[in-house]
Amino acid sequence: MRLHLALRTALIRLPINFHSKGSIPSPASYSQTVDADGGRTVRVMLVEDEPFIALDLETIIAAMGHDVVGVADCLNGALVLAEASKADAAFIDVNLRDGFTGLDVACALRDRFGIRFGFVTGNPEQLPVDRCGALGVIEKPFTDADITSLLACLSQSTDRAKPRG
Repeated sequence: MRLHLALRTALIRLPINFHSKGSIPSPASYSQTVDADGGRTVRVMLVEDEPFIALDLETIIAAMGHDVVGVADCLNGALVLAEASKADAAFIDVNLRDGFTGLDVACALRDRFGIRFGFVTGNPEQLPVDRCGALGVIEKPFTDADITSLLACLSQSTDRAKPRG
């Protein structure tokens, strides 16, 4: 597998709020923001177990003017992050640190939190035909344009759907 890292001339930092075993981020860090043109900034969570890929995704999303509210690398971390961050959208890898749990994460984010999502995976063939309701699937290695396109789709309606239950 090739690792895509975009060359950047900006400050390099580790992914923010990396959640692995259920640590809870500070709620004060999750205020809603608005971009310069008056549009609502989308609050995006990342579910990815490869730190460099998460960093690349975070950089692309931030460059578009949206907020990455945190990164989780497993099912439990993703659920804690979703609860604490009130994310609008998520980018989800299929195979995570705790196994083939990306599909479980996707269903939980959709059903429990009303979060819109897309998959970013090196294994799109592992997804079911209905893609669990994903609004898009990007195959790794990805380009900035791939991420920009999926985020545009996810942000078309930033109103959170009502969770089922």
